[in-house]
Amino acid sequence: MKAKIVLFFFLNSLIGLAQVRTTGEQSPAVIAQNFSAVYGVRSEAIIEILNVFEKSRLSPIERKNRAEEILRNYQQTPERKQGGSSLSETSKKQLGITGNPKIIDALDWDLFTKKKYLSVSTSGINSPAVNAAGGEVNIWYGVSPKVLRVLAERLEANKIALVDFEDRLKEQVKKYEALKAELDSFGKTDPIAKEAERLLNEGNILEAEKLIDSDYGSLKKRQAYKGYLLGKTKELLLKYDSASIGFRDAVFLEPDNSKYLIAFARLETVLAHYDDALLHYEKALEIEEQINANRPEWYSFLYSDIGNVRRLKGDYNLGIEYLKKAIAIDSVILGREDANFAVYFNNIGLCYDSKGEYENAVKYYNRAIKINLTFSSND
Repeated sequence: MKAKIVLFFFLNSLIGLAQVRTTGEQSPAVIAQNFSAVYGVRSEAIIEILNVFEKSRLSPIERKNRAEEILRNYQQTPERKQGGSSLSETSKKQLGITGNPKIIDALDWDLFTKKKYLSVSTSGINSPAVNAAGGEVNIWYGVSPKVLRVLAERLEANKIALVDFEDRLKEQVKKYEALKAELDSFGKTDPIAKEAERLLNEGNILEAEKLIDSDYGSLKKRQAYKGYLLGKTKELLLKYDSASIGFRDAVFLEPDNSKYLIAFARLETVLAHYDDALLHYEKALEIEEQINANRPEWYSFLYSDIGNVRRLKGDYNLGIEYLKKAIAIDSVILGREDANFAVYFNNIGLCYDSKGEYENAVKYYNRAIKINLTFSSND
């Protein structure tokens, strides 16, 4: 007996569905095309409205009448007349659709597409209405209205041609869904990915970008510091090749960190890789000159280091030039000569010695000796 009752209700439900799903001139696709021609509303939006009423088990005539009434009143809304991008709460109440989010989305979609200058409708075998005839239409391409608006605005900001706009929008939706799937998978173990997915779902794509940028930047900084520590440790043990790997990683991950550049440059000098050392030193100097423009005493040692590498490389005139820059800065800052000047003078002496200018070489050697004697006698 129970089986018969279940079968009875099942058959009745099928009959009910058969009554509301129409074909021919009364099909949602045909009605949508006709209404689109009369009211200028996109076919897929009209189909979505018809589908809402179909679920309410209204007859085909009632569905058609209710949809037409909404479209007629929709034409009179300020948003439709003035080119708004979504319905106001007042307009929703006047249309009697406050409890129907799918209808609201459908009409918002129509407003949105006109605001963004998308075509009103397509025709032929690629018509949204024709493609949707067999079932429901998701007019927002499977994503929330907020998300689609953001994606469309980015395309518009990048001046995507109108002829390609809709196809490009669909491509962006696919990319969004792929990213969302990745975040969903990774978010099970990573709180940042989980939060980024939440922001994506809410349409806050730019906020998600900022979060991922920040996390990626922090991760790179942590990993760069680990590379630096590895380099310093290996260097201490005279494992220069391994130290080079650590410093290289640190510089690659955080190329604007002068501390890492200097450490790598000093190691490259030990390894006699003078050209590479100069590249790192000069980049570090450029950074320091920008950050500490009014405090050259913080980076005067870089002029000395570069001068010494130039000397080792055989660029004696440049070596002297950089070493004298270091002396000039330290002289102004300190107001006197300290122990570091002995190194500066000695290296200048070496440059002149290598050039065969022995009198100048002796002069600077003597100055270096004098400073060394002064400071050694004070100890």
